[in-house]
Amino acid sequence: MARRGALLAAAAASVAAAATPPTPVGAQLQGGVQPLPPSIPPLPFFLVGALGPFVARDEVPFQLRATAAFSRAWFNAIPVYSDDASAKTADGDDVPDGDRAPPALRTDEQLALAAGGSMLAIANHLYGATAEVQVAGAAQAVLGITLPLSTTCADSSPPAEAVCHGHVLARRIIRDRLAVDGFNEAGTDGGRTFNPAPFADVVTGYKPINKPDKPRVFTRWVPLVEDLVGRGTYVAQRITAPQASRALPAVLDAAALAARAAAVPAPYEAKLTRRMVARGCPPAGHPAGAPPGGWPFGMNAKHRATLRLLCAESVAVLDQSAALNDTRRALGRWFDNKLFSIGPLVQDAAVVSGLTLPQLMVFEHASNGALYDAMILLWRAKLDADAIRPPSVMAALFGGDTVVTADGGPTAPGPTSMPLKEWAPFLRIMPHSEYPSASACLCKVGAEVFGQYVGGVDAAVPVTREFPAGFSGGGVPATDLTVTFARPAEIAEACSASRLWTGVHFRPSIPAGEAACEGLAQEVMQRIACFAGAAGAGLPPCDE
Repeated sequence: MARRGALLAAAAASVAAAATPPTPVGAQLQGGVQPLPPSIPPLPFFLVGALGPFVARDEVPFQLRATAAFSRAWFNAIPVYSDDASAKTADGDDVPDGDRAPPALRTDEQLALAAGGSMLAIANHLYGATAEVQVAGAAQAVLGITLPLSTTCADSSPPAEAVCHGHVLARRIIRDRLAVDGFNEAGTDGGRTFNPAPFADVVTGYKPINKPDKPRVFTRWVPLVEDLVGRGTYVAQRITAPQASRALPAVLDAAALAARAAAVPAPYEAKLTRRMVARGCPPAGHPAGAPPGGWPFGMNAKHRATLRLLCAESVAVLDQSAALNDTRRALGRWFDNKLFSIGPLVQDAAVVSGLTLPQLMVFEHASNGALYDAMILLWRAKLDADAIRPPSVMAALFGGDTVVTADGGPTAPGPTSMPLKEWAPFLRIMPHSEYPSASACLCKVGAEVFGQYVGGVDAAVPVTREFPAGFSGGGVPATDLTVTFARPAEIAEACSASRLWTGVHFRPSIPAGEAACEGLAQEVMQRIACFAGAAGAGLPPCDE
């Protein structure tokens, strides 16, 4: 296995030996990831793998919040352990020479140690002391590196104590960002004094218009009922972290992100009530046709266009489901977790372009910062659209007992005849609005940052990934699978398509998500270039 893959596997295995990881990260460790050059100290990237199980158990806003914090701390360590006086912090602040490491310690090895210390501190803050201890233990067991823990590092630790100074850099991010970023981490926002409610939304006031078991507006989001706990304990979804739509951005201005969200067109021309969908769909291929029994009273042209759109998109969902194969299942599962699909592209860039450790850290800050800011604007657009998911509307349109042909799921993979009420998407439907697609946006942004470093999104830079048999669960794929993307843009294209293959989106959501993030990666990289100094080589020119 490549060095990167070996490090990740060793990290995950070492953590698993200490305690059962919260997510089966080992199954996500695809092969084919380019090995890091031997000149790159491995510690920071080893810790990325070791922390993967903890980060992966969270929903997307919290995953991206964590990775943006990690890479911000890395970025802030660069000027401390560099002779480059033009390098600044992520906030654009100069680092006085007295706050830099002694000249003899301005090395990649010390920079890596500081980055490692910062990750331990943030891990402790986000996931608890047990996570920090387990991850530090993994570094000791596999790399032979002893990392001081939060309890032993003072706030005054100087740059000469690299690991502990990494803790200091992380604590500043915790204090100045995580504690006040709008996520309500402490649970006391909104004037709450007693019984804190961590991460409760006290900002947007969002409440779903539909109830889980009796929706009344079939264009608006419906909370699905999930057996998350197991053994018959079914729970209704709530939108994950609506307040993420108003969070403090990592790089760009909040007003600019809000303007992007406001520019996303509405998904439907009109809202459809239960009465309007009760007669089902008009015949396919007949624009002037009406549902059986005619159009319900009061449906104008916009209502009719909306019903036709939902009917056509529902048929397309079932068609895509019936066409599922092992490759699409594996890619769908892989792209569903951006930590393991978009994240490792930094290693590919390192090999293709010969990046140094500081350049890799700038890449990570650009990629994770762009992903986080994209999430903020997408969450805002999703709240505005409040759009229904495929499973919530399809039975109402066609009738739950209607026999359809679609993928039969884990027990009967492949085209299968079944009552529509028994069909399910291949992937879990996440607890937020269907439109616009966050994955289409996030993968576009990730591929564009990668493309910036390897000659452009259309450069002939192949990326190969290997998926072992059983990668997607349920014995899928049946045999080992190798997939090669010929250029960075193909990664984003396949990611977008995977949301259709797996039944979690209607087709219009994909271009809407891509359009919402058009140019966003470029704006993030141009802003970061203003502060990165020499380590920003490869970024577009500075533009504040």
